[in-house]
Amino acid sequence: ELVQSEAGVDYWTRFRLEPEFLVVVAAALVHSGDVVMSLAGKKLDAAGIDQFAKLSIGDAREFKHVERPKDLPLGSLQELCELLGVPKGLIVNPATRDEAVAQLQQRVGELLNRSVTAQARVGELVFWGKPVLSDQEQSEWRTRLGSLKTFLESLQPFNTAGKLKNFPHDAAAVKGQKASLELTREVEDLLQLVQQIAPLTSYLGKAEALLDAGNAWQEEVRTNRAALLTKIGSPKHRAGASFQRLLGQTLAELKAKYQDAYLNAHERARLGANDDKRKAAITKDPRLGQLQKLTGIEMMPTQQLRDFENRLFALKTCFQLGKPELEADPMCPHCSFRPSEEQGGSQSSGKVIRELDEALDGLVQSWTQTLLTNLDDPTVAGNVDLVADAKGKKELREFIKSKVLPDPVTPAFVKALQEVLSGLQKVTVTTDDLRASLADGGLPCTVADIRERFERHLGRLTKGRDAAKVRLVIE
Repeated sequence: ELVQSEAGVDYWTRFRLEPEFLVVVAAALVHSGDVVMSLAGKKLDAAGIDQFAKLSIGDAREFKHVERPKDLPLGSLQELCELLGVPKGLIVNPATRDEAVAQLQQRVGELLNRSVTAQARVGELVFWGKPVLSDQEQSEWRTRLGSLKTFLESLQPFNTAGKLKNFPHDAAAVKGQKASLELTREVEDLLQLVQQIAPLTSYLGKAEALLDAGNAWQEEVRTNRAALLTKIGSPKHRAGASFQRLLGQTLAELKAKYQDAYLNAHERARLGANDDKRKAAITKDPRLGQLQKLTGIEMMPTQQLRDFENRLFALKTCFQLGKPELEADPMCPHCSFRPSEEQGGSQSSGKVIRELDEALDGLVQSWTQTLLTNLDDPTVAGNVDLVADAKGKKELREFIKSKVLPDPVTPAFVKALQEVLSGLQKVTVTTDDLRASLADGGLPCTVADIRERFERHLGRLTKGRDAAKVRLVIE
């Protein structure tokens, strides 16, 4: 009917063209799904259009016949429409099948992209630094999403209504993809959830590193994190709206409690406005100036003053922090306070500054008494008259008489003290050496043993010195 022969030459009956042109037209009709072409031993339809690339034009022109494709498999195609969210009526009505195909292909493209993305991002399902899924679950989910991808790719060649006559999947196979599509949505929902709460968990992670380990908040975080990790790892719990509300509420409460704990620690570790003024006053206090001038005298227990100054200058001031400033970052933006690195003891900075104010009087009295005791020593008292500088000698005698340090302590007074006390020999006793000497020989021990060890230690310290001129200073 299609090809005839004349003088031994075949031609296309209708147009008297070479049969090769007929093969090209027939192949186009196969591609559009309008015909099925029969070759030796096989039939070529729209789903197998790529097989033409493997045929020579000579083999193709030897086709046996062409036939209409069978009608659309409406049962499986309606199932496909329902799966992909396309109205079933479009595929049932012959007049709207082209629209059905267009919508199906659009949905296939969208879902294919989503399934590929979901498969690639399964490993990103991380909550509070821990994977939501076990290694086995991750592998299983990737496999299921890979199968969905293969199924969706198999739908792409069916881009015309005619090609749908050769749709290869039955209704059961189509319906079986529903669980995989739901898995795609589950991955997307979980990703959205962990991304939404990531700022909170990141905040709390930084907060844990800042707050000291002994704070009660740390234990509360560990307990809540363990409970939430267990629930988010359970498909039954994580899918529920109640869990998602609990998750957000729990994290928000932990953040609020952290801010309270941090503000409390910050208040204890930092001086407020009033205490900062007190610190400034102490640093300029004449009493401190007196002691600093006296450090040039060898006999003075200068370690006491260094300890005092270390405590004083270690106190930091910050009274600008408020709760709103801890919303974006868990650390004070003004002083970068890190409670875990600043172990200030049980006392607040405000109490320490008040104690230092009182301790300064004690230091002045102690140092005054140390000087007076040494100046009263018979081996030293006679040296006062030998001081060369008249001003220094006068101030020294006034000090001995009044028993009060001059204010201010002048260089002449310091020089006079150095001359008078120059014959005395300072010997430093450290607590570590003393402890080691008293323990030498084993503990516990008798009173006699302690006494003997102490005497032996003093003997080592003062060996070769005039005991009458030795002055012990404990540091």
